Amino acid sequence: MQVVDEWVTNVVVHGYRGAGGPVKITLAREGRAIAIRIRDAAPVFDPATAPAFHREVPLEQRPLGGMGIYLIRELSDRFEHRPIAGGGNEVVIHHPLTNASATDGRGS
Repeated sequence: MQVVDEWVTNVVVHGYRGAGGPVKITLAREGRAIAIRIRDAAPVFDPATAPAFHREVPLEQRPLGGMGIYLIRELSDRFEHRPIAGGGNEVVIHHPLTNASATDGRGS
């Protein structure tokens, strides 16, 4: 949930600049993982261009923001971005299923 919240918050605040716009979220099971696909129509933003987050810097010395993409990368197995033809972004976040969700019927 946190990775979705981080990315969608970035889309709304930075991409749409608070004006609003479409965000489509789909989930698909891929083997023992879940793929979370998020599409928007905001200006293209490649997360690879975001400034590096330095967690060793004390909190009071860090600039505001900049932690979202770091958290997404830390909390997911794989994080992919591609621009959408005609404008917008698509990210796919891959996250492993836990043993409980993969075997109890709720994870299928």
